[in-house]
Amino acid sequence: MLMQMNQIMGQVQSGCALAEPVIYSADSINWCFETASRKRSPVVIGCLGMGDFWEEAAELTEFFARKYSQVPSALSLENCREFHTAVKAFRLGFTNVIVDGIREEALLKSIAHMAHSMGGSVELSLELGDDLWEEPERLETLIRRTGIDGLYLTMKISACSPIDSNMVRRSISESQAEEAENRYIQALKKLEEGIHIPLILDGDIFCHMDFLSFTARTIAARIRFERALSAGAVRKAEELISQPETDRRGLTRLQTAVREGYEEKLGDYFQVLNTHNRW
Repeated sequence: MLMQMNQIMGQVQSGCALAEPVIYSADSINWCFETASRKRSPVVIGCLGMGDFWEEAAELTEFFARKYSQVPSALSLENCREFHTAVKAFRLGFTNVIVDGIREEALLKSIAHMAHSMGGSVELSLELGDDLWEEPERLETLIRRTGIDGLYLTMKISACSPIDSNMVRRSISESQAEEAENRYIQALKKLEEGIHIPLILDGDIFCHMDFLSFTARTIAARIRFERALSAGAVRKAEELISQPETDRRGLTRLQTAVREGYEEKLGDYFQVLNTHNRW
């Protein structure tokens, strides 16, 4: 069943963070719900607000939310950059939007007011190095005046996710990935001292599961995953392809491998974030 973000967060105890897998197809939505059902975990379905798929994704997510009615779930639209996009999202069934690239106080307040009137929530996307991230007092004032419900905090890294140790880091070294992760965590700790609002973190930043678990239990309300899940799917497919020719099973077997890799990685995250066995 689809729920408001504050409702689904209220259903889990402290010391954990919700997982937000970013979907890219009908199959991936199904995989998210099936894994959440198997792990008995709530899940937030994340969808990029680009192209036309996000409209289809809303309908598909509602379908699977009804099919897996025992799974507490929410639906979040990312990259929302215009007021009318937010309105459309809530009408389609999204329960949350992440606003990106908007800093005007009046516009943010209007989006938040509209979202709350439609039973939804609004979060603001901030990248490490953003002036607002570096000025907690100014950010706290913006939060209070606009009524936004959370902050999604990220930073730019290589196109290759550093979180999956089984993938070759084609663009950055392990030491560079660890340095990026440490900068991210230190900036989070500093920001948390002055900001009292749910924080949504970028899980693709993390190189170490221990650090990921720590932030889930102490800092984050929700952690978003995209490249790391794709990396898990790709790894399984590569393992299949590397087998002797007689051990391959064609396209169907390859599709199964991709699904297994995606679900295995997502299931691991449910456990690392401590949201498994919640009902």
